[in-house]
Amino acid sequence: MLNIFGTFSLLLFVLNSSISIPIEVFNYVNENLPNGYHFGYKLSDSQERQEWGEYVTKENTKTFKVNGFYSYIFNGKRLKVNYESDEKGYRAKTTLQKDMQPSLQAFVVTETLRIAPSLLASLSGGGIG
Repeated sequence: MLNIFGTFSLLLFVLNSSISIPIEVFNYVNENLPNGYHFGYKLSDSQERQEWGEYVTKENTKTFKVNGFYSYIFNGKRLKVNYESDEKGYRAKTTLQKDMQPSLQAFVVTETLRIAPSLLASLSGGGIG
């Protein structure tokens, strides 16, 4: 029995190791600008992120504003999140674009993130428990 389990574990390790796909960085930017910054990257697995931050003066009040987006392949479609953050808070808009090329679908990883209801209640002041 121990032999079968050991062989099965080794097989899982080998299968896990063999499907690892190296990811290359196609583009990377990290600039400090006179009034803010620009950060971004694009990877070979179709992940991409761009972000700009800058100081903005409105009605004699100086605030920091951030605009950007990130995107990745999810279930064969590109999921893109555009976001903005300033004195009004964080706002995001998510879009799911059309089907991608079959070659990009090899990079799809399906993951489910579950947030406990008690945690969600605590965020709205409902407490934990």
